[in-house]
Amino acid sequence: MINVRRITSQYNFKTAKALGQNFLTDEFIMDAIVGGLQATKEDTVIEIGPGVGVLTGLAADQCGKLVAIELDDRLIPILHENLAGYFNVEIVHGDVLKTDLKQFAEKPVILGNLPYYITTPILMKFIEDKVLMKAAVFMVQKEVADKLTAAPGSSNYGVLAVIMQQFFNITYIVEAPPEAFMPAPKVTSQVVRLVPDEVRAASLKSGEDFIALVKKAFSQRRKTLANSMAGWKGMDKAAAAAWLSENGIDPQRRPESLSSEEFAKLSNSMFLI
Repeated sequence: MINVRRITSQYNFKTAKALGQNFLTDEFIMDAIVGGLQATKEDTVIEIGPGVGVLTGLAADQCGKLVAIELDDRLIPILHENLAGYFNVEIVHGDVLKTDLKQFAEKPVILGNLPYYITTPILMKFIEDKVLMKAAVFMVQKEVADKLTAAPGSSNYGVLAVIMQQFFNITYIVEAPPEAFMPAPKVTSQVVRLVPDEVRAASLKSGEDFIALVKKAFSQRRKTLANSMAGWKGMDKAAAAAWLSENGIDPQRRPESLSSEEFAKLSNSMFLI
């Protein structure tokens, strides 16, 4: 197993705070993450931000092929050297947000320790780019994990929860305290497993309209739906209130009270107008 402290010392590597680099050092959590992948020799794993490769080798032992996408060019030679014995590993220097993930596999398993500053854009990329996946295991800040799994009416419930819960079943795998990383972050992290909910995703007449509607509804979170939806598809406040009522939604409700199913119903109803 790759020793993070030894590798960073050997290469005199200094982590970049701007890139959110916190390398996992806890072996128990590493095993939990790789176990959560449930990958087989038939699977291709795409790893986002492999760092020095502590999870890469473990995951490569489990899958048929692994594609590791790393943004920091300083890490590329380190990865090549540390993973030289893994002939099923392909190391790609690039920005995952600008990378077409479909080129690597038809239905990959996704793995990643996601920096806070790009967590939401990466999660949304899979939906917006229509990336088919078997499953995904991500390390995220606990605050983000709580937002992903929040229930309607709770303070953490918002755009991220509504959209992600419409497309994925989300479960917790293991919590990672600051001391599980080097350097130690100031926050606790959580490993989550996402499995596509193909039935709920297929129930949408337009995923793009659904996402746009949810973002519009929460753009004025403290206002009633009648107010926040005014301007949607050219409707004024009165028309928005009538549309909501026709779909069984009280116009005086606030967006955080609606389930993802209710948002899906509203989105689909626009095709009937």
